[in-house]
Amino acid sequence: SNQNSISFGMANPISLLMKTDSSIAYFLDLTRKIDSCKFMKIHLKSSLNYNSPILLIENFLISIGNGKILKNEEKIYNWGIGKDAYFKMNLRRYKISKGSQSLWETELYGFGVQFYTFYDRFIKNNWWFNATLYLNLGLNQEYLSNSISNNNAQELWRLKIGANQLINLGLKKTF
Repeated sequence: SNQNSISFGMANPISLLMKTDSSIAYFLDLTRKIDSCKFMKIHLKSSLNYNSPILLIENFLISIGNGKILKNEEKIYNWGIGKDAYFKMNLRRYKISKGSQSLWETELYGFGVQFYTFYDRFIKNNWWFNATLYLNLGLNQEYLSNSISNNNAQELWRLKIGANQLINLGLKKTF
């Protein structure tokens, strides 16, 4: 019966246990129901690393799309699927010194389609445990460097299937 939800938590929790290409990340989802089974969703996710004076926001991903609840037991669980269009990039902020402006730099762009399946388990008072599994397909920017000189890096755009930050685990509040 609640039309809106907000989810937040940890993306890529496997990186706590194993050395992976991607570090632990955080996510935020905003969802609005269209009808009893369909919904629209905005999804944000990123890894944050701060090493003074540089703030690195790796794999910043924003997506918007829709989904569908396939199986529902009211106040017990929801299971469904969805697809989003996504855009991703890395952001880097340099703080030069006190009183000076910060410099922002972006790199490694990508865009495409993100497919997902999710499982929500009711906890209590409109709070749910949320687990989501993602798979991406899109064009991603890469740089290939020459072994003789790194100044001659070649920019490439490749169609890639990705499982970057494959699993999200978090809490969902419906209202």
